Amino acid sequence: EVAQQDQALLVRFLWQLMINLSDQSKSNGTRLEGEVLDPRVHKSENTLSHVTLYFSQAMLLLMFSDYEAAAQRAIERGDYYSQSNPGVASNMGETFHRAISLYAGARQTKKKKFKKAAVKLQKRIVGWQKAGNPNVKHFVLVLDAESAALSSKVEIAKAKYQEAIAVASKGGFLQYVGLFNERYADYLLQDPLSADEAMKRRCEAIEAYREWGAHAKVEQMMGESS
Repeated sequence: EVAQQDQALLVRFLWQLMINLSDQSKSNGTRLEGEVLDPRVHKSENTLSHVTLYFSQAMLLLMFSDYEAAAQRAIERGDYYSQSNPGVASNMGETFHRAISLYAGARQTKKKKFKKAAVKLQKRIVGWQKAGNPNVKHFVLVLDAESAALSSKVEIAKAKYQEAIAVASKGGFLQYVGLFNERYADYLLQDPLSADEAMKRRCEAIEAYREWGAHAKVEQMMGESS
């Protein structure tokens, strides 16, 4: 019975994550609570539920563009997820989520600690690719873009963003097609002459998020554009 309760709690965390992304009227944005999850009642009490809660909360901060909070959380918690949950495929995605959150936070705040931590995680992910992992190419490319963007290497950043989007699209990773286009658009907006291309990339991000089912994220981006 206890094991079943634990599994039910994990399902609630992930279910609420999906609700937050898909239906703004039934959730509270970056706070993991709402229609199926009440933190006062549904409390994590073991390692697996703790890491699932952590993953879900971090995902919401990233997807709803609360980059400074996501970056600060990435520094504070470090490798908590992978160390508590070894040998699981989701460790790759979680590590990447931290890395791109840190780069985004660095660009947003200019805080050196975010960039330093991002570079460290980027090297780890590049190491996976060099070791023969075929599933992180889009991660490596977009982190190269983020690094180039921070270093004012405009043409390299643009080329890497475009390549990352193409690889993610080919792989069918709609959430990353949306995220990468959004990050590219954010970068392009730094240059008034790139406003049209930035708007195009925002539209492509919105379409990818909509196809993925993240309608609350679509509403957020549409609100920012209005």
